[in-house]
Amino acid sequence: MMATTNLRQAIESLFNALAGCSDPRPFRRPMVFGTILAAFGVGAAMGAYMTVQVPALTLGIPVTFLLIALLRCEQRGGLVST
Repeated sequence: MMATTNLRQAIESLFNALAGCSDPRPFRRPMVFGTILAAFGVGAAMGAYMTVQVPALTLGIPVTFLLIALLRCEQRGGLVST
């Protein structure tokens, strides 16, 4: 959903820039959203490549990052207990 929204916003911003909007830097927004889309694409390609090359580490890397994020949240008291 997020990549689709970024794609829509990139296209709308590019159209506005080409249609002659009053923004002093009309191509800034399309470049920002284009960069975000490129980052999604590179991340997906790297994930696919790593899955084929090193299947044993495919889940290990993201799980490690999620564990680090969880531990940092608990250090700051960011998790809400029910």
